[in-house]
Amino acid sequence: MIDPARFPNPEIRLTEERSLEPDFLKEALFQPQKGYRFSADSLLLAEFIQPRPNERILEFGGGCGIIPLILAKKNSSVKIISIEIQDELVSCARKNVELYHLKEQIEFLQEDANTAWEKLLKGSFQRIITNPPYREAGMGRLNPEIEKAIARHEISLSLKNIIQWSRELLAPEGKINFIFPSIRNDEVIALLKKNQFELVEVEEIKRVRNGVRLFEASYNPKPSPIVIPTNASSEGHFK
Repeated sequence: MIDPARFPNPEIRLTEERSLEPDFLKEALFQPQKGYRFSADSLLLAEFIQPRPNERILEFGGGCGIIPLILAKKNSSVKIISIEIQDELVSCARKNVELYHLKEQIEFLQEDANTAWEKLLKGSFQRIITNPPYREAGMGRLNPEIEKAIARHEISLSLKNIIQWSRELLAPEGKINFIFPSIRNDEVIALLKKNQFELVEVEEIKRVRNGVRLFEASYNPKPSPIVIPTNASSEGHFK
């Protein structure tokens, strides 16, 4: 459980696992025939996020584009940039954007997030979203299909890095939303605190095994203290 002394604001909502199906989705949705396909976690995260009008949103690890599709349908004024490293997933995502006539709202970039984030304008996003890999590198059996391995293990992308990049890319009071295993909660709390994020909302999805938590946190940088050299004269600095 979250220590209320460290994060006094949010109350954890407990929710039973449920099946979700966005009403607007047509029968056709482009996904790889083999390899990684979007999971219920993506739908849970998309339902959890409530974008505000005119938000500029950045997604790390876009997959086939399911979360941007849902958010763009929720709010027709948001603009979303999604970064995905795997070419087949990017191809599917771009087809889905065209299928649902959302090219004016969603842009997919085929890039490695580890370098792509540095090319983006700092402080220019109001929200960052991600359904990141859950499993630590070297933990558990690595899936032989590379798409699934990258999506599930912290091989090329990790929540730690995403939170660090978000400090640079979010405007003050910008939000970050993500889903992560409940058993790694302490790690998440430490990362958010270290990077000057404050929890806004947490929802736990109870499962028979491996429950998950949905997080929303706000970036609230503290102003740097003014340091006056000890040998400096006060003349010209104070009345």
